[in-house]
Amino acid sequence: MLEEEYVRILISKDRNKEFHRMAETARSLDRRIFSLQNTCEHEVTKGGVHPDNSKVRTSSILGNIEAKYDYESGACWICGKEFGWYCPDSPNHICEYSQEYYQEGCIYCDQPEERK
Repeated sequence: MLEEEYVRILISKDRNKEFHRMAETARSLDRRIFSLQNTCEHEVTKGGVHPDNSKVRTSSILGNIEAKYDYESGACWICGKEFGWYCPDSPNHICEYSQEYYQEGCIYCDQPEERK
């Protein structure tokens, strides 16, 4: 009985060490992805889909890091960074809103900031 308990404790310690190694690897990968996103020359597309293949989305490849993706968002298809609402009329393909109180929609496409 004592030997079984000792083996169980050793296994638990090994699992704990493995968990901590995996957690550190995940943190390291998150830092690397963040670094890559900050140096990316973003190419925003609707929903972050690859421009030549609408079935490939960076968000699904990266495990949906931002968790906010939908096909109305403006996201970089290269790194997966999400920027807000997609705008077909804006030069950078991201909706922009005026700070003036009477302007409720995007200054390019007039879509509201709060979409239903």
